[in-house]
Amino acid sequence: MPHVGIIDSEKAEIIKQLDMAEGQRLAAKAYLDEQFAHNVFVVKGYINTVDNVSRLGTPLDWRVFEQKLRKLPHGEKLVFREQTLRPFRGVCLRLPGGEEIAISGYGRTFLPEYSTMEVIRKVVPDFSLKHLSHKDFPEMVWNGDLVVGMDNIHRQKGWTTKDGSLRPGWRYEDQLWGENPDDPAARGWRTVLCRWVAIGLSRGVPFPTPQEIEREFSSSDSPQWAKYMGKQKIISPF
Repeated sequence: MPHVGIIDSEKAEIIKQLDMAEGQRLAAKAYLDEQFAHNVFVVKGYINTVDNVSRLGTPLDWRVFEQKLRKLPHGEKLVFREQTLRPFRGVCLRLPGGEEIAISGYGRTFLPEYSTMEVIRKVVPDFSLKHLSHKDFPEMVWNGDLVVGMDNIHRQKGWTTKDGSLRPGWRYEDQLWGENPDDPAARGWRTVLCRWVAIGLSRGVPFPTPQEIEREFSSSDSPQWAKYMGKQKIISPF
């Protein structure tokens, strides 16, 4: 008689892992959908994310933010650095031997509650296209003039569609790129706190517990905050 029980238990474990992976995928997709839900995209090189309502949250002046950091456990070990030529600050953790570990940078301004991410628009293959005939191709024109790109490199455009649309088989995809390193208001204060917890866990250096942080700074229902504070286990899309 075959070992049905063993096979069924292995199958059940595989199904459990697949269900867990699917749940994580859906959680990550839901997070991305939430990020893009209220965004206004300006197509000009980088696509700026404009979502002041949800991103601003409860803003904190950088001075108030540093005062609250000092009140946290191990806050007396923090060292604040200032960039003289740019409107940015940085916070480091000083260890007993004098070594300093960088935690995060942030702007010398009113800090939004959440970081503002930018996206970049890319042209990617459109695999949803199942059939293509000659009549589907738009009218093409030769545009052979040399153009200068953002990186100051001359490129030749060659054949392009007359109406500026993409050729069949290709589509635009907006991909998260990251924070604007030149914008002092791009990084949110919750991101700084998450980085301290993440560095503390990965490097074994002192850090306040999530409960201690939330007592001083309040909680948040965002997926990223829940993940870093140990309340929710999801696969981060970044």
